[in-house]
Amino acid sequence: MFMISALYLLAFLNLGTLVSCKTQTPALSLLILLSLWIWLIVVHPKLSVFAAEKFAPVESEARMGQQLRQVFEDYQQKKQKDQKETGGRYGLLLFIQEAKENKKLYDKFLNQFAQQARVADWVSKVSPVGCYDSAMTAVAKTDLASHDRWLNSVRSFWSVYTAFHEARQQKRLEGKKQEADEMKKNTPQFVMTSESISESLHRAMPGIAMLVFFNIIFFMLAYLFFLRYEV
Repeated sequence: MFMISALYLLAFLNLGTLVSCKTQTPALSLLILLSLWIWLIVVHPKLSVFAAEKFAPVESEARMGQQLRQVFEDYQQKKQKDQKETGGRYGLLLFIQEAKENKKLYDKFLNQFAQQARVADWVSKVSPVGCYDSAMTAVAKTDLASHDRWLNSVRSFWSVYTAFHEARQQKRLEGKKQEADEMKKNTPQFVMTSESISESLHRAMPGIAMLVFFNIIFFMLAYLFFLRYEV
């Protein structure tokens, strides 16, 4: 993390040197650097989010809520029918079926949101600030890839967990209560292995490489303008 922060600070130092070598007065240099700082720190990140919302839209909350309500209403109708016909014999299976339908809707929404976040992340990498943020979050394991990794683990476990309880409930419906009770001992447990440091650094390499690239470009331009600077 120290190396990434050093590259980030060095990029701004080289940018300051570049502007100083290009301008004639300290006041003008300060004005340009303040404008660049505001653009890179405040304006550009917001433009990245705006571009992501424009080119990778996410389904509205109202539409999402409408679909969830429809699933719930269908579940309620099936549940009431089951109560009348069997006394609620298939209640748990109907609940699991509703949960699966809800999962499909949430997965669709989360996939759209993840795509939007990736677009914003890539647009932000055209500045040192975006590259620094990308590299640091990767090393800290709080970036989009880490979130996706966790989410995929939860999805896989959810599928295993619901399949287990479906099988267990089916045993009960078949009158095999003892087997169903024995299955309880083998209830699946959620386990997620921690990501290694080498994997995190590997994912941070694009951001680090871009920071190095910005440093080289800024330094080379500053050196070129310094050679042409009129004393």
